[in-house]
Amino acid sequence: MDTRVAKLEAFAESSDRRLSLIEQDIRQISSKMDKHFIIFASTVAVLFLVLAGAMWQGYTKLEEKISASESRSIASFDKVEAKLDTLLDRLPKK
Repeated sequence: MDTRVAKLEAFAESSDRRLSLIEQDIRQISSKMDKHFIIFASTVAVLFLVLAGAMWQGYTKLEEKISASESRSIASFDKVEAKLDTLLDRLPKK
């Protein structure tokens, strides 16, 4: 009976040692994951800011192009209107 108890105690001690080693490994993995998560989250945040900046820059350039195009369209419309006015002035009035 004493030998069985001794074997069980030895098994319990070895299991306890193994569990403590596993616990240490899990804590190390957890700390590494925390570091990697921080790096990943920082990278995502930086990429988001870069993308937002690129979109903003593209939007302002697009807005400038639209404004320039609008100005050209208005100028063309004014020229066409002036030509139509001169043509209408040439028509005989009734």
